[in-house]
This record gives sequence, structure tokens and C-alpha cells, in this order.
Amino acid sequence: MNNHPRSDSFAPRALYLSLFASLLVSACSAAPSACPGPSCACTGSNCACTAGESCVSECGASCNFNCGADAQCDVTCGASCNTDCDEGSECVLVASESSSVECRAGSRCTVTVDASSNVRCDAGSQCEVTCTSSCNLACDGDCSLRCGSEAARDVSGDASCS
Repeated sequence: MNNHPRSDSFAPRALYLSLFASLLVSACSAAPSACPGPSCACTGSNCACTAGESCVSECGASCNFNCGADAQCDVTCGASCNTDCDEGSECVLVASESSSVECRAGSRCTVTVDASSNVRCDAGSQCEVTCTSSCNLACDGDCSLRCGSEAARDVSGDASCS
């Protein structure tokens, strides 16, 4: 009796392993999901990017957007937008006037806001904030603030642009 596997049984295994590897690579390099979409659910003006996913959203006015933990979110929204970037997320946000942004611990946020907007960066977060007009920044993390065309400056605690 021969205990060696048959050489013709190796070919199907190699094919299955090759297909599995290509599916794994495809899944890891998938394009961001548009909102609403498979990774980003919206109910009315409330949208949420699923934890660990990559989402792109263009919300209108009064949009509430949640970027889940360890997600990557690229969000553009109108006036009175509320955005929450959960732990470990990467948020790129452009928001109109009277918007509110919360960057939680471990998140990395690049934010551009318009007049009368408020940005909060929790301890352990990294925030790069650009205000095109007046805004307020409450920073307990690692923050920089740019007011209009001025150079960015490092900020800790409360800061504002007028």
C-alpha cells in the first residue's frame, strides 16, 4: 500500500488555494462603499459606516454621520452636519456652517468646517482642523488648527478662529 498522496490530487488543492488567495487580496483592496451602500446604512439623514469598513458619503444639510470603529470615512456634508468618528477610525470631513464634529480617542481626523462650527478632539485622537471662517476647537488630543489662509498652528485645550 502506498501512503503518498496521488499527484493528481495536488492540482485541485493548488487551484482552490490560488482562488482563495485571490479572493482575499480582492477583499482587502476593495473600493470604498458609497452611502447608502453595503457598508454604509442610511435612514433618512442618519448614516453610519460599519466598523472596519471604508465609506464615502455626501450628506445634505442636517446630516448625522457616524464613522464606526476602525473605519475609513470620507464625508462631505451641508449645514448643521453632525459627525462622530469612533475609536480607531480615519475621518476626512468637509462640512458647511454650524456643523459639529467629534473625534474620539484613537481616531485620526482631517476636518474642514465653515462658520459657527464646533470640533471636539478627545484625548488620544489626532486632528487637523481647517476653519474657513469662525469655528471653535476643543482639543484634548494632538491637534493643529488653520484659520482661513493662515499657517496651521499646534493647539491644546480650547482654540477658535474668528
